[in-house]
Amino acid sequence: MRRIDIPAPKVGEDTAEGGLEVPGGQARELTCVSLFAGGGGMALGFERAGLTHVLLNELDRHAVATLRSNRPEWSVNSLDIRDVCFRHLHGTVDVVEGGFPCQAFSMSGKRRGFADPRGGMFFEFARAVREIRPKVAVAENVKGLRSHDGGRTLDAMVAALEEAGYRVAWRILGAHNFGVPQKRERLILIALRGGAGGQILFPAELDGPAPTVRQVIGDGVTGPGARYSARTAWIMSHVPEGGNWRDLPEHVLREFLPNGPYGGGSCSGAAKRLAWDQPSPTLLCQPTATKLTGRCHPAETRPLNVREYARIQTFPDTWRFEGPMSAQYRQIGNAVPVALAYHLGRAAVAMASGTSTSTGLSEAAHVVKARRPIRRRAVTSPPSRPRGRSTGPTRPGRRRTTSPKGTAR
Repeated sequence: MRRIDIPAPKVGEDTAEGGLEVPGGQARELTCVSLFAGGGGMALGFERAGLTHVLLNELDRHAVATLRSNRPEWSVNSLDIRDVCFRHLHGTVDVVEGGFPCQAFSMSGKRRGFADPRGGMFFEFARAVREIRPKVAVAENVKGLRSHDGGRTLDAMVAALEEAGYRVAWRILGAHNFGVPQKRERLILIALRGGAGGQILFPAELDGPAPTVRQVIGDGVTGPGARYSARTAWIMSHVPEGGNWRDLPEHVLREFLPNGPYGGGSCSGAAKRLAWDQPSPTLLCQPTATKLTGRCHPAETRPLNVREYARIQTFPDTWRFEGPMSAQYRQIGNAVPVALAYHLGRAAVAMASGTSTSTGLSEAAHVVKARRPIRRRAVTSPPSRPRGRSTGPTRPGRRRTTSPKGTAR
């Protein structure tokens, strides 16, 4: 089996906080692998926390271009993760992180779970953990994963990591409690290798109020952006700052949601205009994809532009997104906010280096165990895939799956 060539790791611009003491008093770099890397939110936050990435894997070609253009020194692999063997990294990497595809578990989707090919991507994450054997693994997904299939889906994921020899804990974290101007709740799953010692750590919530929309886009940042149709612009012009469909006049509401509140349908978030002095609601991957998930600028009747989207996700202005505008929105909307990822990275650094006394961290209240017997086939990779994996080109005529970061999170 051909192996992936990994160049010598290089320290990023903001990696001064990391480092692990080794005999002789010198510090070595803490290393990391990023899976389902997308537009780089998780990787950038972990880099800022002090981790050096030796490998990133992402299938979407536009996201790959974004990663490579912003960090030419990163080793970015663009193969389907099911074709990547990680065994040559065994025992050499401190942390594995990634936001595995969430569409199969999201409340806004069909919630088909493991019946959705994207739902099975968690087991590729677990396989990478088994093959690499890092001290710490950090995974991110939607809050709805907690309740999917009555909790059995999360149980299966916990069991997969337990079988790999890890202690596991999870929490629901709100990004607005970690310096992100956005109410975005996500399930964070952390696994600590058995025998590594220490406690599983999560970042502690920051003191003070969450940042607001005004603080991050109030200066009028410009950039390319989507536009409303004439009809949608007319409808949104009736919504005040901080308002939504409930503020529409009766005749406009019946035009906008003929089957909504009148037919008992769910209209949460429909025709939403942001409020200047509050955090934003969760940003999705397309600002005009549906009438129920739009996010209108607080003062202007238009969707947020790409740079406004990026700022609310706490990407720096220097981070450029590649591809058509729709691909840029998708990369940003699917990303883990950089500020949240930074705090998760600090927790990972503390666990990997054994510095559990670091400030701003809290111990997991308990280590979870799978609550139900899990059938073996439920915690392994999809059976349709061959056991041997190659890092070579895709076989001719083989059907490729949708990018792990391809739709709304």
